[in-house]
Amino acid sequence: MDPAEFGRIRGALAAQGTQVAEHSQALRDAMEAFENLATRVTQMGQQLDLLVPLTTVPLLQAAPPPAPTPPIHLPRAREPFIPAPERYAGDMVTRTTTSSLPTCFSAPASPLTTCFPTSLK
Repeated sequence: MDPAEFGRIRGALAAQGTQVAEHSQALRDAMEAFENLATRVTQMGQQLDLLVPLTTVPLLQAAPPPAPTPPIHLPRAREPFIPAPERYAGDMVTRTTTSSLPTCFSAPASPLTTCFPTSLK
């Protein structure tokens, strides 16, 4: 092994050792901060336990529920009157809708308003 290469490896290992030591210290610091936080949370919980009996108010007697109101009976709504349709005579030419259907569907891109002008108003 070349002595120069051995020196580079030794330098890299020393740098990694320094980083490991720094990481270990950071972990110790974080663990200490976590333990301090846990201690403070426990203390706050104990303080709250002391305050709860002082702030509780005895429950008030609940008022009796109001008497139920009788149901309101509304008259039934009547269905609208729809007259019977005209009797079909069998003549296809006199019916306006049927006579316009071939015109509507034969046009390549006719809008519906030209085929059925009263249905979209």
